[in-house]
Amino acid sequence: MWNETISQWVDLLNHEDSDVRNRAKGALREYGPLTIHTLVAVMRAGLGRMAWEAASLLQGMDDERVLAPMAEMLRGRHPIIGPIAAQTLARHGSRYIQHLLDSLPGAVITTQIAIIQALATIGDRRALPPLVELMQITPSPSVRYTIITALAEFDEPALYADIGAYAYDSDHHVRDRARRALRRIDPARYREDCLSAACLPV
Repeated sequence: MWNETISQWVDLLNHEDSDVRNRAKGALREYGPLTIHTLVAVMRAGLGRMAWEAASLLQGMDDERVLAPMAEMLRGRHPIIGPIAAQTLARHGSRYIQHLLDSLPGAVITTQIAIIQALATIGDRRALPPLVELMQITPSPSVRYTIITALAEFDEPALYADIGAYAYDSDHHVRDRARRALRRIDPARYREDCLSAACLPV
C-alpha cells in the first residue's frame, strides 16, 4: 500500500503548480528510505522536471544506496541531474574521486563545471593533471575559468606557468580568474611579473 502511495506522490513531482510539487516532496521526505528505489528509477529515466526533483530528494538522503546511482548520473546528458550528482559525491571526499575524474572529459558543460567544483572541494591532488589538461583543450571559457578558480584552491606554485598562459586570454572572465589565481599561488612572483607589465590590465 505504501508503495502505491509513494508512486502517487512521485507523479506529482511533475505538476506545473509549485505548491503541489512542494507538498509532494514533503510527503516523500516523510517516507525517507522507502522512496529510494522509486526515486532512483525516476532519476535514471531522466524525463522532465520529475527526474531532477527526484535527484534533489535523493541528494538529501544519507543512505549508501543513493551513491552508486549518483555516480552513474555523472555520465548522463541531463544538465541538472549531473551537477546534483557531483555535489552529492563531493560530500564523500576522495572515495568517488575516480568516478569524478573519469566522467570529467565527456560530461555536459553544466556537469563538467560541477565536477570541477567538487574536485576543488575534495582537494585530492590526483585531480591536478586532468584539470590542467582540460583547461588547455576546452573550447568553453566558462569551463576554463572554473578550472582556473579550482586550481587556485590547491595553492600549488608549480601551476603558475600553466595558469599564467591565460593572463591575457580574450575572455575577460578567464583573464580575471587567471590573475587572481596567480596572485594567490605565488604572490612574490606575481608582483615581479607586474613590474614587467606581464600582469597589468589590458
